[in-house]
Amino acid sequence: MIIFGVPAYRNLRGLSSVQLQGTDQQLTLIICGQIAMIIITVLPTCVFDAYAQITSTVNKSAEQKNLEFFMANIISFVAAIGLGVITVAPANTSSSLRRRIKN
Repeated sequence: MIIFGVPAYRNLRGLSSVQLQGTDQQLTLIICGQIAMIIITVLPTCVFDAYAQITSTVNKSAEQKNLEFFMANIISFVAAIGLGVITVAPANTSSSLRRRIKN
């Protein structure tokens, strides 16, 4: 995202204000929204992985193992949905992009 976001932002800064018509603000909003969604979806996975590594040497009951497996599946599901939302988010946050998609 950084590889493509920074050059796109620089290209927008080079355009005249008539050509922009608020597009730079929308691009900034889109990028900030995508970064927030990535953090929200990746952070629980990181926390769970750290927990799993820390408690890997602890003896656990079958119930505890099942609960951890269930939580891992829920976290993976939420991450998959969140990453899917990231691909749709630009069309939902940018009115000019929605107009271009409709036409």
